[in-house]
Amino acid sequence: MKVLIIGNSRIVRRRVLPALRSVPTINVVAIASRTTQPGDVEPGVTFFSDYETAIARSGADLAYVSMVNSEHARWTR
Repeated sequence: MKVLIIGNSRIVRRRVLPALRSVPTINVVAIASRTTQPGDVEPGVTFFSDYETAIARSGADLAYVSMVNSEHARWTR
């Protein structure tokens, strides 16, 4: 399963990524962030600096939106 994380919040780094790594059926993780630099993501994580591109190209089966609450609906659609 491929997972796309939209936003690179502290909870993603501290809780979500470790949890995803413990699920044997998840084999690809991608992060889309407008504020993170590509070198700041963990090795093995695909990085996108643009949300639209990440949604179009990641091939994700599941997305986790980690942004301010007011942006959740927009990026979920």
